[in-house]
Amino acid sequence: MGLPERPTDAPQNQEASRCVLLARQPRTRMCLLKGCEQPFHPHQASEHYCSARCREEAREWSAWKAQQKYRATVRGKEKRIRLMSICIYVYADLMSVTLKRKVQSRRYRERVRDKRTQPNMTKATHLRDRCLSHFATLGIPFRPESLDVLLTKAEKENLSHLDFLDQLIGEQANARRERSIQWRIREAHFAEDKSLEGFNWKFNPKAFDRQQIEELATGDFIRRRANVILVGWSGVGKSHIIQALGQKACVHGYRVLYRTSADLISDLTASLADKTLPEKLRRYARPDLLIVDEFGCDKIEREASP
Repeated sequence: MGLPERPTDAPQNQEASRCVLLARQPRTRMCLLKGCEQPFHPHQASEHYCSARCREEAREWSAWKAQQKYRATVRGKEKRIRLMSICIYVYADLMSVTLKRKVQSRRYRERVRDKRTQPNMTKATHLRDRCLSHFATLGIPFRPESLDVLLTKAEKENLSHLDFLDQLIGEQANARRERSIQWRIREAHFAEDKSLEGFNWKFNPKAFDRQQIEELATGDFIRRRANVILVGWSGVGKSHIIQALGQKACVHGYRVLYRTSADLISDLTASLADKTLPEKLRRYARPDLLIVDEFGCDKIEREASP
């Protein structure tokens, strides 16, 4: 007889060993994380996710879900309101402290700036008063407010010395020039306030040569001491033109005197009676431009010159 066979060599034992080996092989599972759902082989029976990342995301989602569920309860709402009140109070406290610090910092900067600029301001004020005194001595009516505005503008725009001087003197020069023009117009005794801009050139375009009239408006004929005579029918605008030319002459700086022929004859006739004819003649010869209007259009003139 030979040796007995090993139990494992029996067919029954081989089948049992194969079943044990099959039972030890891991089963394939699907990852429970929504959106992943990939198959994997778990190492333990409690594994439900394919990787540590999926496990962490599932844990975060579970925590968020539990938090939302708690916040929906009455206790969660009360706690959230209480936390919001505390946050608002803390934020308001921080804002008040920040604003207070800003105000204190601004006041400190202003004090430092005032201390630094005080000597310069004192010097500038002294120079300003001196300039105003110089203007008063020269007879220039310069207001202190205008000087302050101009100084501020020069500092902001960084004006050069010539620009500052031009704006300083130009304003007063323009004002004086305008007053002089108005005075010359007033002393000319025009019958009406007429201008070339207000003349209707289309009313009778053949009555006047516009280019020639505009050339006369330059006042060059006054400088050349030339005489100008306007002849035409009544109503074409001769009086308008000559008074407008007279006002242009006032703008150019010439002294003008306007008289109608009737007023001129009456004045000279009266001067013969009171023996002031030389004085009257000097008065009419004094202006740079003497305008005599309405020749032959007045009854007194026709009676004086039959």
